[in-house]
Amino acid sequence: MQEQETTIQFWAAFSYIFPKTGMTQSEFARRAGMAQSTINEMLNRKKGRKLDTQATVARALGLSMLELLTIGDKVIRGESPEVNLDNIAPDIAALDDNLTPWEKQVLMDVLRALRAKEKQENLADF
Repeated sequence: MQEQETTIQFWAAFSYIFPKTGMTQSEFARRAGMAQSTINEMLNRKKGRKLDTQATVARALGLSMLELLTIGDKVIRGESPEVNLDNIAPDIAALDDNLTPWEKQVLMDVLRALRAKEKQENLADF
């Protein structure tokens, strides 16, 4: 996949998903470990060309890059894909502003893993 195509899919997905989070740009920026201005620029298609930035946003949304880009592809084709935001990043920054970005990311990854395990256990009960 070409970098330009990936960027277009990313922009389409993020613009489609972000309003569904119900968060302000500042709230999402804090969860993603980014500046609010960066979120604004991504929504206005001025930033977000780097894969590591796209991956950070995907993680903050609780999605894989494949899921994020697939959503973007569907949006580009005029579809309205369903989006599961059950694994959206928790507001770790609000818990402790003294944590480093790496520590916050580790905590978010642990929480996602625990949620996934809980979901598997709930499915196994049926």
